Amino acid sequence: MTKTVLFMVPYRAFSRKMLEHYSTLYPYIDFGCVNPHDPLVGVRKKLQKTTRIFAGRGNTAQEVRLAYPHLHVVDIPITSYDVLRALNASGRKAKTVAVITVYSSILGFDLFAESYGIHLLNHLLTPFDQLRATIQKVWDDGAELIVGGAITKKTAGEMNVPVINFPFGQESMQVVLKEVQHIHNALESEAINKGFISKLLDNTQEGVLAVNGDGKITVFNAVARRILNLQDSILNQPLEVLGKEFSCESDEKENQKIVAIGGDSIILNGVSLTHNNKYVGKIFTLHESRKIEKMEYSFREKTYSRPHAVNYSFADILGGSQAIHRCVEDAKDYARSDANILLRGESGVGKEIFAQSIHGESKRRERPFVAVNCAALPNELLQSELFGYVEGAFTGATRKGKTGLFEMAHGGTLFLDEISEMGYSSQAILLRVIQERCIMRLGSHVPIYVNTRIIAATNRKLEEMVEEGKFRKDLYFRLNVLSLKIPPLRQRKEDIAPLMNHYLNVLPSPFHDGFHLSDGAMECLQQYSWPGNARELRNVAERIAATAKTAEISRRQMLWAMQLTEESLPEVAVERTMARDRKKNSQLEEIRNAVAACGGNFSEAARKLNINRTTLWRRIKRADI
Repeated sequence: MTKTVLFMVPYRAFSRKMLEHYSTLYPYIDFGCVNPHDPLVGVRKKLQKTTRIFAGRGNTAQEVRLAYPHLHVVDIPITSYDVLRALNASGRKAKTVAVITVYSSILGFDLFAESYGIHLLNHLLTPFDQLRATIQKVWDDGAELIVGGAITKKTAGEMNVPVINFPFGQESMQVVLKEVQHIHNALESEAINKGFISKLLDNTQEGVLAVNGDGKITVFNAVARRILNLQDSILNQPLEVLGKEFSCESDEKENQKIVAIGGDSIILNGVSLTHNNKYVGKIFTLHESRKIEKMEYSFREKTYSRPHAVNYSFADILGGSQAIHRCVEDAKDYARSDANILLRGESGVGKEIFAQSIHGESKRRERPFVAVNCAALPNELLQSELFGYVEGAFTGATRKGKTGLFEMAHGGTLFLDEISEMGYSSQAILLRVIQERCIMRLGSHVPIYVNTRIIAATNRKLEEMVEEGKFRKDLYFRLNVLSLKIPPLRQRKEDIAPLMNHYLNVLPSPFHDGFHLSDGAMECLQQYSWPGNARELRNVAERIAATAKTAEISRRQMLWAMQLTEESLPEVAVERTMARDRKKNSQLEEIRNAVAACGGNFSEAARKLNINRTTLWRRIKRADI
């Protein structure tokens, strides 16, 4: 066991057996004997780095207290029993006894003198510089016996004056051992608390440094040591040695500023501490700005690509029509495959819900699902988002670079919504990534392997875009391995009413039993073509839930929520058809004029129309010109 207490008894005060007994009872105490000629010799030999408490008597305790101010020094008392033992040990029946001590008083001294009828000359706590004169005086005054401690005996011996030393009694031993044990337990408890706090501070991400009320540095953690290049010798030094950036001025509010230390930007916080409205110190915290940036960046990465970011499953795809049922079954089959998928469908049909559901059913479900809207980002920015970049790749690039979405989706699924809006140059890079299964960050030549399944989505006809030269044919075939066309609401009218009822009853409303659609409201739903599909349908439901005064939804309320009138409702579907016919007729007229203008030369007509020859032939054949 670690020895934390050094207990020095007078020379030959105890037998070896007794010292062994106490050593067994108190394993954390190191017992030793004092050399009366040089008390510090034995102390220096036995003192260890772990020693925190010293127990000694008289001059020994005083010299240790001066030489080792960091130790807790416990004085071993001298009792009247020790005086009695000294007299009995001397064998002399002295009537006048001089008791001389330098640093010790004696417990029960006056009572002892009265009880035993001895004339005691009391010279307790005699100043050291008067010790020799005091010994000479009591001897000249007829003292028959002098009793004293180690320093008295040593001095009297040098003067050839007979003197006996105080023995070391059990009473003193018990008193001191009890006090030592109390101090030992208190220091152990304090050490445990300090160790806990030290570990806590050393495991914080920021540097911590504290000063006391006098402006002296009292503690700092490992991070502060590294940032400020501190040594242990800085403890108990004034705060000013760290520079003008640090100030121990009292301020109840937290002070925050950015300072330059060692070439790095440090966010420095200072908080004053008070007790009973008195300033008692200040705590400084140091945050490295580059570490904050790194943590922030890491958090954004993990938040963006967390494996459980999927919010939808096949259970969220509502509808009982044969069309939607068949579509869901095909999607579930596709989930078992690892091939790329192209989702087709008008805006609002739920392409991302299908994408998330497929991912959630696939073997990649525990890996990230990362979505990006290709239409929402410029072509240049889209490439940096997809593939990432290294530090200094371009002006404004984030320090330490950035991880691309392909890397974030490694092992999982990357959903490329509105793939038709991707620029032609980005299409070429995407094609290469799909073929090679590796990416390179912008500004880097180091390939990074990625295992990512791609689900792409579009509301446009990619075949026509391929023929028009606006979408790469090879990329189209790479994406269109598995194709899923999601039917619009107008092709599955039997799903409209159930969907509306579902939306109305999941939205907050004051009606506990839910809403009820009148026959007139149901007719409105069926007559409308729903160009915005399920998204538009939900918008109508939200308008109703927010404004309805009764649970019964009338035809008039439904028309208002659909932002239509009785006059416009029957014309909506017709107008949509007419618009398509007008566009088709205009296109055919344009073809006829171009062919006629080019004298029947289809190649020249295709160039004039800015389409390729194949597209021109397909349109001519379709129109039966």
